[in-house]
Amino acid sequence: ALHRVSDVATLIYTSGTTGKSKGAVLSYENVNAFLSSRANSSHNQNTRALSFLPLSHLAGQGWSIWILIAFGGQVWFNRGLPYLLDDLK
Repeated sequence: ALHRVSDVATLIYTSGTTGKSKGAVLSYENVNAFLSSRANSSHNQNTRALSFLPLSHLAGQGWSIWILIAFGGQVWFNRGLPYLLDDLK
């Protein structure tokens, strides 16, 4: 195997809004658990999503990268919140 489930898959750095800034270590096991919990979702190669969360955010990575890669969909990135409504079109 290329990696063990306990190996580090990614680091997500927090902004410190609830305390000190820090890096959260996510293992392959964490990522696999996230994806497995969505195995019965309706995402597929026809799924298209508009990402507006920072990729340093867990939800930003989880929904914009992991889900779309796992299901073969497409992710489009918002140019910034002032453009969100236009980018949704």
